Amino acid sequence: MIVIRKNDQVIAGEIFTDNVRVEASNCIIMDCEFRNIKTGIALENKGDNNYFTNILIDNCYIGFIANHENGFYEDMHVSRYREDAFRYCKNNTTFLSCSASNFIGKAKAHVDGFQGYAGDQSSNYSHYGRYTGLYALQNITIENCTVTDNSDKVQGFTFFDGQIKNSKFINNSAFLPNSNHGFSINGATTNVVLENNESYGAPYKFGKARQVEKENGRFLTWNKLPMDLDITLKNNYKNDQNISGKVTNEKTI
Repeated sequence: MIVIRKNDQVIAGEIFTDNVRVEASNCIIMDCEFRNIKTGIALENKGDNNYFTNILIDNCYIGFIANHENGFYEDMHVSRYREDAFRYCKNNTTFLSCSASNFIGKAKAHVDGFQGYAGDQSSNYSHYGRYTGLYALQNITIENCTVTDNSDKVQGFTFFDGQIKNSKFINNSAFLPNSNHGFSINGATTNVVLENNESYGAPYKFGKARQVEKENGRFLTWNKLPMDLDITLKNNYKNDQNISGKVTNEKTI
């Protein structure tokens, strides 16, 4: 594990073969490659106000986790991944022109190209904190990103756990002919916009935030929390069919 702790630096042109966690702030990570990191998280950002650009992550377990507020991630590409390609779990997160392709993991329930979730700050947005359904992420932007795969295990752009507000998904593409989830957004309670997205093969799904009943350390029952949805659709496409309008309840398109 390599931990980067020095603030206000530029890291450029490096090739990493060990897991990297960025804890420093106000940094630029650019023109770097992360290769053959087959366990854990290849690259994780836990520092404030960092900018990542022109990043290749290839042959990994989990590709990248955006785990601090105010992160900007541009031109990042994850390929040959075995778990999720991208995860985000903090406010004020932007992905621009990023991609996930070529899942090579063994059969399991599913993996995600871009997975978002919200939980209690004290739980680090993980484990039970994200399954209460009570917490919300805000100011998420995912734009000009793609998820491409023929596997039936890969889901595209998902937000299943917690709530999401004041966020937008624009000009993204999911090329997933065998998937059940192209764009699946749960818990969109305030001002969430999907505009000019394309889904080839997989549907759009929108639902209420889910909550888990936990007993003896095990997650047992999934429930839906009562809430009003607020999702605006503008010029989205599925298999060349234009989808527009407003979602106010759970819906599959």
